[in-house]
Amino acid sequence: MSIVKVDIDVPVEEFNVEDFIKRASFISDILGVDLGPIAVLESQGGNVHIVARAPEVLPSWVIVAIQFALGSDWYREVYNVRRLMRGQENWNILFDHELVEYYIRTSTPKVINDE
Repeated sequence: MSIVKVDIDVPVEEFNVEDFIKRASFISDILGVDLGPIAVLESQGGNVHIVARAPEVLPSWVIVAIQFALGSDWYREVYNVRRLMRGQENWNILFDHELVEYYIRTSTPKVINDE
């Protein structure tokens, strides 16, 4: 399993879920990658954090590319690339880590692409 973490600097109430699902579907189709269940979480600051649990193990650089393509904060992703270049093990950081880790373990938050 691979965890894709996306940080979008938009308030939750302004986030366009339909557009995001279209983007995620396009990326999945073109790359041939199943992103698995995708959940939208509200960050401590009221913005959007998205977590996807892809069932297959993806290379780290593919995860970063997907996060960039999904619209994740570019500062965050550049720091993630730097962490990867330095060989850091825990490179994919989202600051509300307790909330994200809870989702990864339980999948309790609303999943937006449930069939």
